[in-house]
Formats: sequence, structure tokens, C-alpha cells
Amino acid sequence: MFLQMACRAQDTQEAEGSLARTHGIPEAEAINHPAIALEIVEIRDYVQHQETHDRCIDWVRAAAEDKTFYRTLLGMSLQSSSLPARTTSSITAQPSSK
Repeated sequence: MFLQMACRAQDTQEAEGSLARTHGIPEAEAINHPAIALEIVEIRDYVQHQETHDRCIDWVRAAAEDKTFYRTLLGMSLQSSSLPARTTSSITAQPSSK
């Protein structure tokens, strides 16, 4: 969690130091070490994914908290799924037979 917070704040020096200590790498080498750089990139990607995911489901959380909003969305979804599909043939007039 600390590493995610450090990467979120774009303060990778602390995160690199922590990762270097856990891998037994001297902290002075942490900046240029490929394993540390790879983990920093993975943590950044994970943090970005989580932030994007959280933004996407905020409206769902709002709907769960606000009953009126929830019921409106529920009604709209139920109504849209129960409407018959309109085709161009049902819109055009049928030719009369003589």
C-alpha cells in the first residue's frame, strides 16, 4: 500500500528505496536496476487502472445511495429491454392490393 501511495504521488524515490531493501539491492543501485524499474512501472499501471476503475463505477455507487436515481435507472433499463425492436418494414406503409 505504501508503494502504491508513493507511485500515486509520483514520488518514486521512496518506493525505489523500499523495493531495493526488500530485494537486497543497495539503495544507490535502485535507480538504475531493471527489476526495480519494472516493479515501479507495474505499480504505476496498477494505480492508474484502479483510479480509472473507481471513476467508472462512481455513478453506480451514487445510484445505490440515492434511491430516486436508482429507481430511475432501473425503470429506464427495464423499459428499454421490453420495447419491441422497430424495423423499417414496420414503419413503412404496406402497399394496398387491388
